[in-house]
Amino acid sequence: FPTSLAGMTLTFDGVAAPLFAFDGVNLRAAVPFSVAGKSSTQMCLNQNCTQVKAAPFAPVIFTTALNQDGSVNSSTNPAHAGSIVTFFLLGLGPLTPAVGDGTIVGAPLPQLTEPVTVQFATGFPIGRMQAPPPVTAQVTYAGPAPFEVAGVYQINAIVPDTAVGLVTITIGPAAGPVGTGEPFGIHLAN
Repeated sequence: FPTSLAGMTLTFDGVAAPLFAFDGVNLRAAVPFSVAGKSSTQMCLNQNCTQVKAAPFAPVIFTTALNQDGSVNSSTNPAHAGSIVTFFLLGLGPLTPAVGDGTIVGAPLPQLTEPVTVQFATGFPIGRMQAPPPVTAQVTYAGPAPFEVAGVYQINAIVPDTAVGLVTITIGPAAGPVGTGEPFGIHLAN
């Protein structure tokens, strides 16, 4: 996978990151697996370097969610309760067996080193009232996205009956270090 795009190279402690896209403002990249286990790393965009914090997990949505039929989830094409929604993410951490940075992941698929939890909100706060507790979805697959560059992950989860469109993805054991992504919205049928 390319490590140079639009004249830019991004490195972490000297290791070039696979680059996905550049839209003129944002550069999308996969942090190399060699950063795993470090508390900080030197990140350099071309020759401009800075020391940044590193976390074992930092889930972030990479693309729009897909409905069970493979179509893009949208307000005019919402997911239904009981159907499977597919998310593509970055930041779910290392795989076992280890794979090389920038390689395409094929069969047999490696496994995530930590469990994944997908939670859907069940309501929204009203005034000073808190939102009801979220509901945990059944995850049918969590791991590397097949035939994508290492560092892109796929999660398939069944939409719970009581879900509203706000989703949070967490990786790591409940009693240990946990990475929780920012909540993001998907479209659900009423």
